[in-house]
Amino acid sequence: MKLGSLIIVDDDSYSRTLLATALKGVGFDILLSTGSASESFEPFSSRQVDLAPIDLDLGRGPNGKDVAYKMRELQPNIGLVLITSFTDHRAAGDPWRVLPIGMRHITKTKLEDINQLVKILLLAKSKPLSKINNQKSEESPLTDAEIRSLMQTTGAIVT
Repeated sequence: MKLGSLIIVDDDSYSRTLLATALKGVGFDILLSTGSASESFEPFSSRQVDLAPIDLDLGRGPNGKDVAYKMRELQPNIGLVLITSFTDHRAAGDPWRVLPIGMRHITKTKLEDINQLVKILLLAKSKPLSKINNQKSEESPLTDAEIRSLMQTTGAIVT
């Protein structure tokens, strides 16, 4: 029994391969596993995509939020899960851009086993547009102004 079809987007090949192998092993159909933002949109032209676990920092070019917004345009009911090492998505590049509605945010260090991730993915699949309050991490009580100041201090690009 297939749990759903998905696209994995992560620029780290080890993390991407590990995630694809684990999710395939529990019953997901992996349509594509890529480190490229532009490649991640290819399956939408010919297949129904149920889910997309996406890393936030994809290196140069579009980040995970950019990819998520484009995927939501291509398929409005796709389940989106941001899997990242950042505890607060605002710390990566564009602190004022919120996550797409319904996108779950999970910090890699908080994942204890594959079953925890499967539950999050299945929730994202079943309720892809549910209003959830994960725009700011519980672990990061910083305000938008504090995030901006920190990014300017560290030399990060502030848009």
